[in-house]
Amino acid sequence: MTLVRLYIGWKWLSAGWGKLTGANPFDASGFLKGAVAKPILETGSNHPLYPG
Repeated sequence: MTLVRLYIGWKWLSAGWGKLTGANPFDASGFLKGAVAKPILETGSNHPLYPG
């Protein structure tokens, strides 16, 4: 069981490392811009749920 966990952990780490350092690295800027532009609002008051 330990060998299976080590194998799965290694696959997970190597896949993540490839996303960070590969030819097309991970970019969350579009998501972050959308999250800032359209915050989550409370249904009753339309105030931001997580005020900044």
